[in-house]
Amino acid sequence: MARLLVTAGSVAWIFGDLTGDLLAHTIHTALAAYPQGLTRTDIRDLLGRHRPATAIDGALATLACTGRASSQRLLTAGRPAVLWTAAVPSR
Repeated sequence: MARLLVTAGSVAWIFGDLTGDLLAHTIHTALAAYPQGLTRTDIRDLLGRHRPATAIDGALATLACTGRASSQRLLTAGRPAVLWTAAVPSR
């Protein structure tokens, strides 16, 4: 019986930048389309305001933990904003 050797490289080649989380993938695609970044509010609005905040926060956490996106706090005249940007691929 033949054995199949699966490596991290082959998994990356097959699945590319998919996270297994459809919402995270959708947000990552949006972030990639806006290189200047999107605020948390922009992301919510792009999703049509139909996603629970906890689902968006979970998807953003997935992107941050996998190195696909990063965030930074921006000081504003009012409440601070969080700006999310897609990570630059290292390929």
